[in-house]
Amino acid sequence: MASTAGEREKVIPLVPAGEGTPFAKGDTRTFSSIPDPGDGYIEKQENVPESSQMQEGASPSEHTKLKSGMNVTQTAIFVASQISGLAVLVIPPLLVDSGWPGLFIYPVIASLSLYTAILLGRSWNILCKRKPELCRDCRLPYSALAGEAYGQIGKRVISFTIGLIGIASTCTFLLGVSELMFSIIYPYQTFSFCYWPLIIFLIICPLLWFSGPKELWEVGAVGTFATFLGSYILTIKAFGVLGGVSNRPLNIITHSAASDGGWSGFFGLLGSSFFLTGPHYIMPTIQRDMAEPQHFSKALVRGMGIQMLAMFILVIPIWLAFSGPLAELGYVESVLNAVQAGPVRTVVSVLLLFHFVAVLVMSNNPLFQELEHKFDIPHAFNWKRILLRTSIFLVEFFIVETFPHFAIVTSLTGGIFLAGLSMVAPIFIHLKLRLMETADDPDEVGISMPDKLVCILTVPAYILMIAGIIYYANFNIHNGVTVLTVPCYVNATAAHV
Repeated sequence: MASTAGEREKVIPLVPAGEGTPFAKGDTRTFSSIPDPGDGYIEKQENVPESSQMQEGASPSEHTKLKSGMNVTQTAIFVASQISGLAVLVIPPLLVDSGWPGLFIYPVIASLSLYTAILLGRSWNILCKRKPELCRDCRLPYSALAGEAYGQIGKRVISFTIGLIGIASTCTFLLGVSELMFSIIYPYQTFSFCYWPLIIFLIICPLLWFSGPKELWEVGAVGTFATFLGSYILTIKAFGVLGGVSNRPLNIITHSAASDGGWSGFFGLLGSSFFLTGPHYIMPTIQRDMAEPQHFSKALVRGMGIQMLAMFILVIPIWLAFSGPLAELGYVESVLNAVQAGPVRTVVSVLLLFHFVAVLVMSNNPLFQELEHKFDIPHAFNWKRILLRTSIFLVEFFIVETFPHFAIVTSLTGGIFLAGLSMVAPIFIHLKLRLMETADDPDEVGISMPDKLVCILTVPAYILMIAGIIYYANFNIHNGVTVLTVPCYVNATAAHV
């Protein structure tokens, strides 16, 4: 109903989001929000000023905003929580084998990961400009990007890889939580390590029933704070060792007795760095849940960049302080193995537990969204969602009980599959979407030279990295470090030694 000149603008009651074609030419409604897929309703207004109307071809980043979504600060905190705080635990043992050259690997991989995450965010904005209706109801944002760029084949490849990464990451972090709990309770416990994955499963499972990041960003905030606090405490302990406060003698060693001259540590560090800094398969889901997705790059720089920089700075004194004990111990999965039992080790382990929980509750979310889309499970909280998500987590729990070690899996998963999603796919998806955008509008800025250069160098670098990481896994398996042990359900005592 039209309003007269002196009449106040009339707001029509909420209407179902699926009615009409809100972005069609000539539509006079404005959308101060793109609805969350679970909301089902959007605000409808008539006779708003022309400057506020959605114009055909206008970028949705300039005109749209989620009714309920995370702001930049909340998003930055959640992104930071997904950058694994395992760096302070995992990198020092690998640096013992790789030596000084390994110090350059993590910052280089971290910078590349931040760059490609920004490209992924820009790609989502391009997709929303081209097909706003797809972004509005999209459950599978990363797959949608690949599908828009490379059709059904690209979409299927990305979907399969995300599912594989989600399962591998969840298994890794489930084992990580169990390892920490085992080390904390070890002096007092009377039962095997194999029972800890079951205990963690029962605690974490209800959190998996939530929809996505915007419902769980507080968990991410707690995890981020705990990661920083635990890392700083461990760093203070390291400075105490370096300053001669500890009774443990300082003995900086760059290669352990089991080292092959640094190559296995180098390639292991390469794969682990991608695992630690490359949760790109979750990033489009996080961006989708933002109130203003066009500001995702700001959130990435604040959350991802600061977190990775802090982790790298803290790693150096920890490595210098504990390199001697780590070399004496041989192959270990965590620097905590070289820290004397006591309050510091216990407090750091407890704090890092919160980080593991924050990552664990999100690691499966893209896989959940994929399967819920395939089985047509509603967005609203319902028993079908609970059944599906619990069943997937049960499968992962069974895998953990079958292979109760995660050292080599971390590097293989990060270096081969996760690196593909965090290094190769974002670059090629962005380039293709930019080409499509410039083809539609010649006035658009073309592909930049840095993007072209990175694209040219990515494929050969990725192939060499895969070869090196396979070498790393083969070297460690021949030296007795293997993921193949007796399953927990066969012999709980011998499964984890």
